[in-house]
Amino acid sequence: MGSTEFASAGRVRSIVMGLFLVAAIALVVGGRANAAVLYDQVDPTSPESTTSQDFEAMFNNFDAMVADDFTVPVGRTWRLESVLFRGTAELPASIPTGMRVALFANSSNAPGTEISSQVAPITTGSYPRPNVTLPTPQILTPGTYWLGVQAVLNAGNFSGPQWFWADSDAGSFGNAAHFKNPGGGFDSDCVAFTIRSLCEYPDSFHPSHDQSFSLSGTDFSVAPDTEITSGPAQGSTIRTNSATFAFSTSEPEATFTCSVDGGPFEPCTSPVALTGLANGPHSFAARSANSLGGIDLSPAGRDFTVLVPVGPSVACLNARNALKKAKKQVRQASQDVRKAKGQKKKDKAIKKLLKKKEALKKATRAVNKNC
Repeated sequence: MGSTEFASAGRVRSIVMGLFLVAAIALVVGGRANAAVLYDQVDPTSPESTTSQDFEAMFNNFDAMVADDFTVPVGRTWRLESVLFRGTAELPASIPTGMRVALFANSSNAPGTEISSQVAPITTGSYPRPNVTLPTPQILTPGTYWLGVQAVLNAGNFSGPQWFWADSDAGSFGNAAHFKNPGGGFDSDCVAFTIRSLCEYPDSFHPSHDQSFSLSGTDFSVAPDTEITSGPAQGSTIRTNSATFAFSTSEPEATFTCSVDGGPFEPCTSPVALTGLANGPHSFAARSANSLGGIDLSPAGRDFTVLVPVGPSVACLNARNALKKAKKQVRQASQDVRKAKGQKKKDKAIKKLLKKKEALKKATRAVNKNC
C-alpha cells in the first residue's frame, strides 16, 4: 500500500504504536450485558488503543488481532455468554458487520491453540464500545485463556470505518496483551502473536499492559438457591393428612430433587403433593442443581406436624361397651345386697358384688388401653 493510501492507514499504524488520536476518535465506556459479570478489567480512562480489525480480502495484509488473557479460578466453571469491549472508532456511525471473538488456550504465557472463533452481532447502540452476545456460549473450566477480537469491516481504501481496542492502564492483569499482523502490513514484524509492546516502533511510548474488556455469563460453580414458595409454614400444625409444596430456584435451567421425612433426595418437579400423612411430625426439603452439576448444599426445608382428630377404634368401642355393662352390673349387684334378707342371702349377694366390681376394674383397664 502506498503513502496515499496510508493517509488513513498511517493513523492505524500510529495506534499500533500507541499514539493518541485527538479529534477523530470518540472513546467511551459501555454498559454491561444482562448476564452476571464474570470478569472485569475495563479501564474507563485510558486514551490509548490498538488496531484489531478484519478487513475485506484486498486489505488482508492489514488484518490484525490483539489478544489478552484472563483466568477462570480453580473450582469454577463459567459459561461465557457475552463480552464488552471498550473501544474507539473512526466514523463511529458506520457500524461493523460484527465482531469476531476468538478464544485461545494458554501456551507458555501466550495465545496458543484456537478454541473457538465466531462472529457475534453488536448490541444496538453499544458501538464503538461493542457489547456482543456470542452465538454459541462457551463453557470454560478452570485455567488461563486468551480473548481475541476483530471488528469485521470494509476498509474501502481506508476511507471507511475503523475500530481499535482500548488499552487498559488500570493495573497489571495476568500476562501482557499480545498482537499479531499476519500480513505484515504494519511493518511491525509481529506476524504471529507477540507481546504488544514489542511490536511498536522504538520512538513510541505505549506502556499499557492489558486491554479493556469484561466478560459476562453464568458461573455454574455458584450453586443455585432453592426457595419454597408455598406450603405449610415452618413449625406449623395442619389438620389434614395432605400437604402441597411449591418451590423455585435462581437458576432457570435447574432440576430439583426432594426429600420427605428425612428420606433420600429423589427427582421431583414443583409442586409436590404429599398425601396419606399420619399424625405426627413430618419434614419436606427441596434442592436444585444446575446443568453442570452444581448442587444447592443448603436445601430449602419445612418441618410441620399433622394432627387430625381420629374417631375411636373398634377395640375402644368394645371396651367402652364392656365398661358400661360392668357398671350396670355393679349397680344391680349393689341393689341386690341391700334387698337381701337373711345372712345367707346377703353373703351370697356380697360375693356376687365383689365379682362384678372386679369385672368393672378389668373393663376400666381395657378402656384405658384401647381408647
